[in-house]
Amino acid sequence: MPAVNDIDVRAKKRAAQARRLAAPADVARPSRQSSRGPKRAPKPVISPGLRRAATIVMAIALAGGLGFGGYYAYRQGSALVGSVAAMVSGPQFSGMTVQDISVEGRKLVSKEAVMAALNVNRGDSLLSFDPRAARARLESIEWVESAIVERRLPDGIFVKLTERAAVALWQRDSDFVLIDRQGRVVRNVDPNYYGYLPLIAGAGAPEQITALSLLLQEVPEIGKRVRAAVWVGQRRWNITLDTMVQVMLPETDAAAALKTLAELDRKQQLLSRDLVSIDLRLPDRMVVKPAAPINPPTAKDDKGNSVPPKKPAPGPVAGPASGKTT
Repeated sequence: MPAVNDIDVRAKKRAAQARRLAAPADVARPSRQSSRGPKRAPKPVISPGLRRAATIVMAIALAGGLGFGGYYAYRQGSALVGSVAAMVSGPQFSGMTVQDISVEGRKLVSKEAVMAALNVNRGDSLLSFDPRAARARLESIEWVESAIVERRLPDGIFVKLTERAAVALWQRDSDFVLIDRQGRVVRNVDPNYYGYLPLIAGAGAPEQITALSLLLQEVPEIGKRVRAAVWVGQRRWNITLDTMVQVMLPETDAAAALKTLAELDRKQQLLSRDLVSIDLRLPDRMVVKPAAPINPPTAKDDKGNSVPPKKPAPGPVAGPASGKTT
């Protein structure tokens, strides 16, 4: 046979073989659609109103579940607290009782007042003691500024007090009472233990202690020498200096009068003299009364008989403007 026919036959065979190879592959390869199974039905369309209703129902169900859960947790917590309380009050904790009470910072407040505020006795349960309530009772004491109260295992209670600062002793009849800068009264005390504090007297003096402190701070060279003050007639002060000189202040503008006194003392050493009193109540002058001699000379008449000494004349009067004595 001619060669051309051989070539054509081979070409036809190759084409037939390619068709045979392609046919089984097409049959054996499943389509993507068939491998995913049957086609799903379309989702139903939900109206907005139905969706909102379903949301509300779910929210109500969730709230109910939370409420029930909270109530259950509360019941369980209460039961747990009761179990713990019963446990700590049991015999295995009987050794945790109050045996030691330590108090720091107590100077002015009485021991009885502190113990009454703590409201605890030796032998009481330490765990049943409430430090917060005890601190509130302590700070209700007028002389206590702040308090710290702690339980210290196994058997102690610790208290630290910060007291208000006492600024003066108020003489009330025969009693001596401590007061602070606001005029609050704490208790009667022995004045021998508080001699470093200035002494005040007179009805209503504690209420005026703040004004007096500010007045003496305004003229410190006089204020630091004040040892006592008397509130006179609910309107003015008489002050006593460290030299036991009594200074009578005016009802109004007492600061100006003290400044005048301080100026005269700088210029003439007035307060270094042997004086009894200095009267500053008059606006245009001051009256100074000197002290009488301790052993005045005995006067005698012409016959040699003793003559009683005359009373001392009023002291010199100094004009506050000029500062000169006459």
